[in-house]
Amino acid sequence: MMGQKVLHSSEDVGWRTPASLFELLEKVAEFGLDLAASRETSLMDGLFLGPGSSLAEDALNVSWRDFGKCGFLNPPYQRGSGNPSYDIARWAKKAWEEGAHHGFETWGLFPYATQTAWWRRYVEGHAPGGWAGYAASEVWRFPRRVAFLPSEATAARMEAAFKAGARTSAKAGGAGHNVAVVIWRRNPGFVGIWQPAVRYWDFR
Repeated sequence: MMGQKVLHSSEDVGWRTPASLFELLEKVAEFGLDLAASRETSLMDGLFLGPGSSLAEDALNVSWRDFGKCGFLNPPYQRGSGNPSYDIARWAKKAWEEGAHHGFETWGLFPYATQTAWWRRYVEGHAPGGWAGYAASEVWRFPRRVAFLPSEATAARMEAAFKAGARTSAKAGGAGHNVAVVIWRRNPGFVGIWQPAVRYWDFR
């Protein structure tokens, strides 16, 4: 899963979480694990799942609860890539399953995509024919788009495209869509159908 510490225009997976955003979330959530990273991009001093990890290199096929109680997730995303590791729905499903079945707490940065099937199913808890029995706990929306940072490879590619005349600027922009923090955690005792609490949060 190359370049996992990204979120992403849908055409390019080489975008990283700003350290300032990660640090503020970590103060609230006390992460024990970076759930989608590599040795080069992890912000947690080696406590990560992904390429080069001593814990597990394929985060989608291990139980996150085996490595702690709470983790940060910035999943790779590239629409139509054909690579299952870049399928945002698989990451949302995994976070949903870890919360519903194992009580693992995931704080994920996901596209704010309320019209999609994966959002309705794994964030809002809707299932065909009724309630899925579990939903995300909270959704933190941003009042503006997050300025994600380009990886070195992405910045170099954009610089080369600019010099070749294929771009009007060498400066890399942020993700091409709105994102939100989605929090899945153990059901605190809710009975019946519930929806995640939606909040607006400006981390700057």
